[in-house]
Amino acid sequence: MNHTETDHHGPSLPLAHSEVGHVSMCGCGVVTVTLHYLSLRFEPAAFRELLGMLNFAQARIATDPSLLSPQPSSSIDAPPVH
Repeated sequence: MNHTETDHHGPSLPLAHSEVGHVSMCGCGVVTVTLHYLSLRFEPAAFRELLGMLNFAQARIATDPSLLSPQPSSSIDAPPVH
């Protein structure tokens, strides 16, 4: 599935939403993840890969309490990126 700027997409089907953002699917199959002012568009296979990666990361956080403890700061005190 390759899309160009001139492709016309069908109506979006809302799939999920929360305070963080929402997920919808276009009639052509593209999945859009919107987080406040940021939208990311994925082909279905790439969306499944992202979901697997996020689930893996969440499972590591849930099973390894040391990941939630404060980490030592680096030698360069850079402001956090949000």
